[in-house]
Amino acid sequence: MKEFFLKWYKYNAWPNRRVITAIKRQSVSDEKIVTVMSHLVSANFIWLNRIKDLPKSQYELWHKYDVSTLIRMIEGS
Repeated sequence: MKEFFLKWYKYNAWPNRRVITAIKRQSVSDEKIVTVMSHLVSANFIWLNRIKDLPKSQYELWHKYDVSTLIRMIEGS
């Protein structure tokens, strides 16, 4: 089961990168869009750390991260 979730996480990173790139390219500033994307990226880290038996993720689940931070989060995954 662990391998399934790790594979899913790697797959999910691709659309996250595409969405963040589109948000940046279009200069999206809608707070709801950025907040939901922040939530999705944060949730990925939280679950990845749980799957890998790592310490709790430093990212807050409903914190609104700016687009440059989201890019760094995704690139660091």
